[in-house]
Amino acid sequence: GKLQAIAMATRRRADVLPDVATIDESGVRGYDAGTWWAIFGPANLPRPVVVALHEGIVKAMADPQVRTRLAQQHGADATVMAPDDLAAHLRREHQDLGALIRKLGLKMQ
Repeated sequence: GKLQAIAMATRRRADVLPDVATIDESGVRGYDAGTWWAIFGPANLPRPVVVALHEGIVKAMADPQVRTRLAQQHGADATVMAPDDLAAHLRREHQDLGALIRKLGLKMQ
């Protein structure tokens, strides 16, 4: 009872904490620092293999036990992206975070 959530760092409210507003809702528009996971394969993986893997992931994520386990262990509200959508997401993350790093003048040490 000593810890109180003040905001979610994700784009939308979490199913496990539906009464906790997002940072965006709290006034910092566009803020999204949610955690994401992805499954990657080697470069130039044949498209039929990519499609088969994606279909398997979609099937696994449709299992209520898998979704419940992810929610219980990680607070995850899992969304499955198509391979091309994931690639676009990665490009946006690279662009947005790169711009932020340059703006802040961050350097490797």
